[in-house]
Amino acid sequence: MARIIAFLICIVICLSQNFPVVAQDSVPKPKSDFAGDYAGLLGPLHVKLHLIAAPDGALSGTVDSPDQGLVGVPCTDIHTNGQSLSFSVPMVHGAWIGFLSADGKLLSGMWNQGTPLALNLTRVTAAAAAGPAEGSSPAQPGVKDVAGPASNPSTSPSSDPPCPPSYSFSYLDGSAWKPMMLAVALPKERGVSIKGGFKDLSRNPLNPTAGQTNLFRYKDAAAPLTLGPNPRFCVTILPNYNPSQILIGAVEVKKDHRELEQLRSADSWLPEKEAQAVEITRISANAVEITPKRALPPGQYVIGGYPMIGIYDFGVHSGN
Repeated sequence: MARIIAFLICIVICLSQNFPVVAQDSVPKPKSDFAGDYAGLLGPLHVKLHLIAAPDGALSGTVDSPDQGLVGVPCTDIHTNGQSLSFSVPMVHGAWIGFLSADGKLLSGMWNQGTPLALNLTRVTAAAAAGPAEGSSPAQPGVKDVAGPASNPSTSPSSDPPCPPSYSFSYLDGSAWKPMMLAVALPKERGVSIKGGFKDLSRNPLNPTAGQTNLFRYKDAAAPLTLGPNPRFCVTILPNYNPSQILIGAVEVKKDHRELEQLRSADSWLPEKEAQAVEITRISANAVEITPKRALPPGQYVIGGYPMIGIYDFGVHSGN
């Protein structure tokens, strides 16, 4: 028995000399093929995606929408499976799902914020992906600022309660702010406008989409929320978001839905003729108050910023 034990010990020593133990720190870490900076277009809006890989391969990320003054919006629920990628953007109630190309240069997929839209993102260099310098903020014309840099974020210019930071959009109901719900979007349709076609061709005779329209449709002939003609809205935003992008628009009422028709070549999701003049007051770095400059006529309306902020709907009754 002693001879057998000695023989086994000898084998162990020999094996340990021929196959040294690899140090834990030298084990290769998982590599993420998705990490990097990407850029693309969502309709007329520029979108940037930044994905960062941790040492264990886990991904984190943010999204920018420079045209809307949005920078560093956090991504959550990031999942990969082979070449597929998906993530959510809770702040704007949106999500993206798609695939990374074999050469790693293109993310092809769909952005869904109620209505699926194609959003393809191309990998860019570090220089091209660089955003605004740290500490800078976009110009925000038409925004009344009643809160300086040192202001208390919970302070309101009136005796009303402060804007609740947990709500994206809220409305003042008496003496309390209440959350608003996203408008239920129906499948978007497309059409053609003869008048719009002449307008497009006068600006660009070679425009291949001249006169083509997008028809934004919302469920039911009336919104579930009805307000008075002088509603007040509170919107929580990122400090570097330009609140002048938040618009109120009247919608056309049909038998069983509401709709907005806009030229595909337009710079805004909201038709000019439907836009309502608003007063925008910055309450703090993270909150603005939106009020119509004039009493809204009875009807159906939407408020928001398509596609990154989301669209919320409400009706206006004829009383005070």
